[in-house]
Amino acid sequence: MTTAWLALTTILAAFAWLTIWARRPTASRYIAVAALPLALAAVWLALTSMLGKPADGGLPPGEYEVLGARIDVDEAIYVLLDGEPPRYHRLPYSAQAAEQLQGAIESGNGVQITMDGDGGEMTFHEPPIEADAPKRIERPSMRVGE
Repeated sequence: MTTAWLALTTILAAFAWLTIWARRPTASRYIAVAALPLALAAVWLALTSMLGKPADGGLPPGEYEVLGARIDVDEAIYVLLDGEPPRYHRLPYSAQAAEQLQGAIESGNGVQITMDGDGGEMTFHEPPIEADAPKRIERPSMRVGE
């Protein structure tokens, strides 16, 4: 990541240098000097957001399907939540949430997390089991041998 940032910084600095020393009006030189730090900050933010680090902070209220999880005792609960695209989150550790998550994982039916809108209370649980749709009796469209 540092190599990519350094390469892009060098390219942007070269463009700014060419703009500053070009035979152009003074206004474009000032614009180049002002735009360079903004462009470097934008490049840095773009590169650091692609590292696959977990998103800190709370989730908005709702239900989410948990694709994967890791519990670091007394530190954090890391979960990969289904969405467009799937997102990796770091949630605060609590013994109750860790026990709920572990129980839901061991059940083997999948795991969901519900975030309450009031106070950000999180609950891990198994997804509700839906009944199968009634099956239709299939009749053969052709009879052979009659």
